[in-house]
Amino acid sequence: MPPLVRQMLATTAGLVVAGGTIMLVEAYGSRLYPSPPGVTPSNPAAFEAWVRTLPPGAFVLLLLGYGAGALLGAGVAARLA
Repeated sequence: MPPLVRQMLATTAGLVVAGGTIMLVEAYGSRLYPSPPGVTPSNPAAFEAWVRTLPPGAFVLLLLGYGAGALLGAGVAARLA
């Protein structure tokens, strides 16, 4: 396989793994910290009030998800490339 094609496939695989990891961690976070009924992102005032009441663990989980996604995605891309 030509090196350019291999690098492109490795990058794509890394992006897929990173995105999937972030989605899984965020899905887990939304189960731990569900939004109250009637709070949607289309209602900015209610959404902002709800976000202000979230515990620090919700934000730490969000940061961990993005960090894990970046780490795993980069690892997969480096391994395949």
